[in-house]
Formats: sequence, structure tokens, C-alpha cells
Amino acid sequence: MTTLSNKNIYILPIILVLATIVFEMSSDLYLPSLPEMSIFYNVPHHTIVMTISIYMIGFSLMGLVGGALSDSLGRKSVFMLGMGIFVIGSVCCYFAVDVYFLILSRLVQGMGAGISYVISTAMIKDSFSDHLCSRLFSLMGTAIALSPTIAPIIGSKISAWWGWEFNFKIILWAAVLTYIICRIGLVETLEKSKRNAVNFKATLKSYGHLFSSRQTCGYAFISGMTYGSLWAWIAVAPFFFIEVLGISTENYAYYATIGPLSYMMGAILNQSLVMRLGIDKMLRMGLVIITVGSFYLNVISFSNSLNKIGLIIGLVLFCVGLAPVFSNAATRSLDVLPHQRGAASAVLGLVEMVLAAAYAYIASWFNNGSMRTATVMMAGSALLCILLYIWIQQSIKYSHKTSAR
Repeated sequence: MTTLSNKNIYILPIILVLATIVFEMSSDLYLPSLPEMSIFYNVPHHTIVMTISIYMIGFSLMGLVGGALSDSLGRKSVFMLGMGIFVIGSVCCYFAVDVYFLILSRLVQGMGAGISYVISTAMIKDSFSDHLCSRLFSLMGTAIALSPTIAPIIGSKISAWWGWEFNFKIILWAAVLTYIICRIGLVETLEKSKRNAVNFKATLKSYGHLFSSRQTCGYAFISGMTYGSLWAWIAVAPFFFIEVLGISTENYAYYATIGPLSYMMGAILNQSLVMRLGIDKMLRMGLVIITVGSFYLNVISFSNSLNKIGLIIGLVLFCVGLAPVFSNAATRSLDVLPHQRGAASAVLGLVEMVLAAAYAYIASWFNNGSMRTATVMMAGSALLCILLYIWIQQSIKYSHKTSAR
């Protein structure tokens, strides 16, 4: 574990949280404008949702590259490379002339964000103990939750006053400012003695080992399926609340804050209890809560699909449980040797983002004017996560018995 100065112990998480907020904001700011953008470009809902899905795909794929490079070249230099690519993508988004160039620009943006984000989680793991990691991941999760709490409200106001296109100017300004702050304030967290030599064959071998690890990949899938479930909701909700329930774009932004605020409640719960109850118990508690919440959502959506109060109650339950699942599954997924941490972080990011992109696109493609597609995906994923957790625990017990012999 890298020893940081007293000053950098506080500065490092703050800067990484800031970067995380900007990455999240690049999607959340224009979420309430998705129906308006669909009309403007005269394209189906799922084509506009592709601007979100393609971002996640670029995010996840380049995360693999960034994680491996950071294990060899150090964290800060590769992190700044990702930030530079993110700025370029933000410039392209601002000057995009049609929906397909916008989709391509969002891909570039996601590639840069993916490189930097996976390294940010590795930098936290480099510098802090497991329990502090869980608490800091909860803090980062709270920051991620703050973005969709505030950004849609800001984005809806911007859209009403200056048009939805102005949101991309805000994203560009935020990207440039964050790049400057990271360039000045970040420190290296991976000592040269702990780095791998640049070796393509060894990198492939390292990824092969991590993808075959039940713990690394299994916990990544738990985190990814719950995260993907949330994006299934996010992809469908603007069209349902605005077009079916008749809520205005500006007012929908306030509904969009309910999920993130609930996630923040769960993150606070996790931070206050994880030191006392432990990572695994908090993870199990989160899985139970998201299962209850997702099944309640299905009862509401199939009995009275227009019952928005019932849908909101179910979403609150789901998002409160999501926080301890997300942060503690991530902590367990990154329980690897220090020189593999960047690659493991990339695997975690890949699984999370590919599943989120797939869930969002599938939910929007099969959208039938209700929330049922999203709620079914949420409940199915909750059950699969419980089964996967049981399988991981049984595998760990078996491996311990085998090694004891």
C-alpha cells in the first residue's frame, strides 16, 4: 500500500471524485432532453439512447487498455492520457452536426473516461485499507449519485433557456477544468518497484487469469448486473414520465433525482455500518433490499402501470440497496495482488459498463410505453445476483478446503 502525505490523503479522493462526477455528468446532464433530441433528429428512442450505450462501450473497452498500461507505466500518466481523450471527445460532441457524429463523439468521450475511471479505483486501492476502500467507494458512489441528482435539473433548465445543445458546452467546460486540476493536483500512487514491465503477452495472461477468477469476475458481474438494472430504468423513464404521464421536461428532472438521492441514503448506510458489520454482510443486506424493491416494482407496474407513487417507492428501495452492493462487490472484485489491481479495475469497469450499455439499449428497444421492461430486468438481475453470490461463496469454501488438504 502506497503511503501518502497528510495533504494528499485528502486531496487524492477529492480530485478523483471530481473526475468521476464529470464523467457521470456527461450523460446525466442531457437525460431529460432525450425525448426532445429524438424528435429533433427524427430518430427512434433507441437511437438516441445509443448516445448513452456507446459511451459505456467505449468506457469499458478502453478501461482494459488503461488498467494494464497503468500497472506498467504508473497511474498518473495514463490517467491524464484518458482525461485528454475525454476532452477531445467533449469538443467533438459540442460541434456534432448530426446524431451519428454525436454517437461517434460520445464513443471517443467514453474511451477517455474509461481509461481514467478504472485507474481512479486502482489509485484508491493502492493507497487505502480494505475498509477505507469500501468507505471511499461509497463516497465515490455518492458522488456518482450526486451527478444524476443535480445534473438533470441543471440540464432541464439549460434546455428550457438555451436549448439542449448548450448542455454539451457545459460538459466541454467541465472537462477542460477537470483536466487542469488533475494535471496540477494528482500524485503517483504505484511505486516503480511494484510495476510490471510492458509485456503484451503478460498482459493477456493477466487478463486471462482475472477473467477466469470466480471472485474477480463474479463480484464484477454482481456489481454490473445491479448497475445495468438501474440503467434499464434510466433509459426508459424519461419517455414514460414525459410522453405517457405528460410530465414536462423541467419537472421530470426532479423525478430523476429520486433514485440518486436514495442511492446516497444507501451509501451513507454503508459507510456507517461497514466497519462494524463487515463487507460481506453489507453486500448480502444490499442484495436483499434490491430484491424486495425490484419485486415490489413489478407488482406495481403489472397491476397499475400508471401508479407513479408506487413506482417511486419501489425505486427508492432498489437504490438504497444498490449502494452497499455496488461498493462492496467492487471492493471484493479488486482483492488481487497490487501489480494486478489496475487490470482488475479494468475488468470490473468492463463488466459494469458493457452490462449497463446492454441493459439500457435492450430496455429502450423493447419499450412498450410502460416501465415493465425495466422492472422485469431489475427483478431478474436481483435473483441472478443472489445465485451468483452463493456460487462464489461455495467456490471460496471449496478452494479453502482443497488448499487445507
